[in-house]
Amino acid sequence: MELVNKPTVLVLDEPTSGLDSGSALHCVQLLRELTQSKSNPLAILASIHQPSAKLLFEFHKLYLLSYNGKLIYNGQVNELLQYFNQYNMACPEFHNPADHALEIASGDYGDEVIEAMAQHQSTLQCSDRRGSIIGEFVEYSVPSAIAAMRNHSASSLFSQCSTLTIRALKSTFRDPILNYTRLIEHIIVGAVLVMLYGEDVSKESGCMAAHSSATFSVKKLRHTQTVLFQNLGFIFFSILVMLYASMMPILLQFPTEISVFLRERTNGWYSSISYYVAKTMADIPFVFLFASIFASMIYYPTGQINDPWRFGAFLVISILISMIGQSYGLLIGIIFIENLRAASFIAPLSIFPFVLFCGFFVRVALIPSYLQLFATISPMRYAMEAMIIIIYGFGRCDQSTTMQHGQSSNGIVIEFLNYTTKLFLDFSSALPNLHVFAFDKNMSSSYASSFDAHIENMTVSQFNFQDINENKSIALLEFQLRDSDLWTHTWILVASVIVLKVTTYFALLCKVNIKK
Repeated sequence: MELVNKPTVLVLDEPTSGLDSGSALHCVQLLRELTQSKSNPLAILASIHQPSAKLLFEFHKLYLLSYNGKLIYNGQVNELLQYFNQYNMACPEFHNPADHALEIASGDYGDEVIEAMAQHQSTLQCSDRRGSIIGEFVEYSVPSAIAAMRNHSASSLFSQCSTLTIRALKSTFRDPILNYTRLIEHIIVGAVLVMLYGEDVSKESGCMAAHSSATFSVKKLRHTQTVLFQNLGFIFFSILVMLYASMMPILLQFPTEISVFLRERTNGWYSSISYYVAKTMADIPFVFLFASIFASMIYYPTGQINDPWRFGAFLVISILISMIGQSYGLLIGIIFIENLRAASFIAPLSIFPFVLFCGFFVRVALIPSYLQLFATISPMRYAMEAMIIIIYGFGRCDQSTTMQHGQSSNGIVIEFLNYTTKLFLDFSSALPNLHVFAFDKNMSSSYASSFDAHIENMTVSQFNFQDINENKSIALLEFQLRDSDLWTHTWILVASVIVLKVTTYFALLCKVNIKK
């Protein structure tokens, strides 16, 4: 990872330790290639442990120290054996030159040889610093070194991001259990939702078209509303699953990675923005994949309207809400980075207000003004309303058929139903009130029976709805939605993703500065 920032000098401590001979040779050959790079030549200083002859001769220069810390050789590797011959220390035939050099440095041939070699190297350093690493560093003054470091051009942001993204993807693929668990979770939950709601949950469009009193009664309207409410429940729980399924894995995974990031960031190997962009880019394919699998599993099997563009729009909203969950999980993971248990407790709890005020439990129009802020900033609200428009809007109801004004034989019934409509009450919830009202003590039994009969036999054409000239689904009327709201809600979700991403990045910067 230190190579990401294109350093001019790389210091390694026994890079071949723990590797077999083949891997060790490949490692050293790769290091040699880095020193010969035309775009960014690199000086590499490495200590090496018991190299083979082939491995030793991959190095350009050798700096050999004796057991008592004295320099006994500093020069080209291919001149090492000739140097030993000068002291009558010829390397035996078929003997590893590296082992022979270590034997001399360890004092196996006596301290006199070591002293002679050390004296020779000392004389060379004083008279001629050609090939002397120490001399090069002495001549390279501190001010000039600092100036060179300041003028050194680090690798580009794109280069850092691409390298870190590849590393993050490899790290993710090396942990297949997490990915398999996420995949199985989406499949199992999707299958349960399909089995629970069935393929008929979206058969009712809820269109308020004109029908004859003989074919469309209040009972059928109540059935339509019941089925519609079940489909709304299906939409709500689908969004909730995608939100939590994308939030929890990153929440639990990130704290385990932060220590590595902080150490590498402190070393100056790459910038915080590079790491954050790479982390985000590495997670996006999995967010897209799992959201697409889940949306495909639940859309058509539950009988949603078979229209390719509607499914595509449904998929886009699914991906956006999944990205919001992923961003929110990363944000909470950064804030509570020192305490994983606190993060796993706070994340689901803190998102609860957005779930509560999404409009499913209490319609947004009925939420008290002092709580409207939660509904305004709730991404679940915009995701849910967008999916309602996708499924029930854009010509789901035939606009060539409009509702016709009708006359009821009992004016009290029309007046009461219009009153409940203005209160945003659905007919199923209003029925008990109608029943109680019908049996008020001031009414006679015969009048009450007549009242109930009118309720059962009335048609939708007898309801004086404000949108009587537009054939719309009850779902759109209930949530006060228009087709044009889909684009507004989609852009709000996109903006939510961006805001969360930016907020998360600044939270990461704060944590980095605190750790410093």
